[in-house]
Amino acid sequence: MRLDEAQKKGLQILKQVSPFIARGRLGGSIRRKNPVVRDIDIVIELKPQNLDKLKDYVSKLGELKLKGDKLIRVITKDNTQVDIYIANKENYEPLLLIRTGSKEHNVKLTTRAISMNMQLTANGLIDKKTGKIIAISEKNIFKALKMNYVEPQNRN
Repeated sequence: MRLDEAQKKGLQILKQVSPFIARGRLGGSIRRKNPVVRDIDIVIELKPQNLDKLKDYVSKLGELKLKGDKLIRVITKDNTQVDIYIANKENYEPLLLIRTGSKEHNVKLTTRAISMNMQLTANGLIDKKTGKIIAISEKNIFKALKMNYVEPQNRN
């Protein structure tokens, strides 16, 4: 589908789930502003005790394919795949970075992290020796990796 159509659908879903979430953003190819979008990726921070409410709402969108506590996947009635990645306050930003992609860009970040004895995870950039989180925000992860920040639309 076209980017504008995918953005509209994704933002509509975000608005509808807003009572259950503390914050949320569109990720994936929408955030990277690809002209053609295959599926809709949404990263949310859930409000406490709202997982079941979120699952109930999402099940009304179409056929649930996955309904875990970290990922809900639904195929909507118009045959659009929507992946909702569930974060908490601590891992929202690194999860958004990873779920923005692209796959090739994530490989670049991960490879750089490994070369510096670090690991990029959905919980942030971690020092492999100490196990401590070094950075969680997108900009701080790039900085810790000694890389210039790359805007989402340039991560293809």
